Amino acid sequence: MTTHMPERIVSGRVVTVPMNDMIGELAGRMADHLLAGVLVRKSVDDPVPFSVWWDVADALRGAVQEPPGTAVAAIEHALESLSAAVDGMATPADAAVNGARTPTEREVYRATVLVARLLFSSAPTSPALLQARLARLRRCLHTQVATRPSSR
Repeated sequence: MTTHMPERIVSGRVVTVPMNDMIGELAGRMADHLLAGVLVRKSVDDPVPFSVWWDVADALRGAVQEPPGTAVAAIEHALESLSAAVDGMATPADAAVNGARTPTEREVYRATVLVARLLFSSAPTSPALLQARLARLRRCLHTQVATRPSSR
């Protein structure tokens, strides 16, 4: 019995693709389709634009899958896109980041869940509430980075 390995054409040459790479790519595509289904169900009265919700989803993905330092950049991008998309929305000051208390993993988890609840809610979301929840998650991750022992 022979097994057939998936193949792709890369730069005009046929290349065998490991099955794990194919599964990872498929999972990523499915996640994007599921997320699109969630976002389509958001309220038409939601003052937060669809494109900002995509950035929020990327920020959540980063908070769960990436190191805290990398996740902070994605959250800051989501905050900037929210500020740009909603009139009168100021970017939250970073002063709170420096004075934040050391969070436990439970605090980071709680902040992540609060943002996820807004993302998956079909009710309209206040831009100020989304901004506050993203800022809270960013603060927790900043503090987690600052308190993490360096590996030397």
